[in-house]
Amino acid sequence: MNLILLGGNGVENKMWIEKIETTLKPLFSTTYIQYYMHWQKGGEMVDINLEANKLSSYAKDIREYVIFAKSAGILITAKAVHDNALRPVKCIFTGIPISWAISKGFDISNWFEGFKDTSLVIQHNEDPFASSKNVSEFITKENMINTNLVELPGNTHDYLEYDRIKKIVADFVY
Repeated sequence: MNLILLGGNGVENKMWIEKIETTLKPLFSTTYIQYYMHWQKGGEMVDINLEANKLSSYAKDIREYVIFAKSAGILITAKAVHDNALRPVKCIFTGIPISWAISKGFDISNWFEGFKDTSLVIQHNEDPFASSKNVSEFITKENMINTNLVELPGNTHDYLEYDRIKKIVADFVY
């Protein structure tokens, strides 16, 4: 199985997603990190459309892959799946940023409505961008029928529980 990784919006997520890749690499045949254009150019905001197209273009030649995405990377994935440009075997979403996405005007209700891909959401119970309770309600409201939620204790959007995340991913994927 192949793994495609997408980090959050801020450039500080580059180091985080690289650490996650190192942690998860033994579980997969290949891994690929999508590095965002705005990280390279010093911009502040991810271009969801550009990155969704880039993701779809990369993934089109891969037969079976799992997506691991954090925060803004989740939005990129959801948009590409909604546009029928991406067909992952499974998705692992870490830190769905509901309030941030809405504040930036992203159409997350449309992108996630009826999301059918087999997915797992890892969410801190007090994540400042969406508590695990908010995410649970969102999953139900958007009818994300094949999505399960794992709640971790925490009040940040950082997700530094690398070994715990590795075990959760291994149990979910295999």
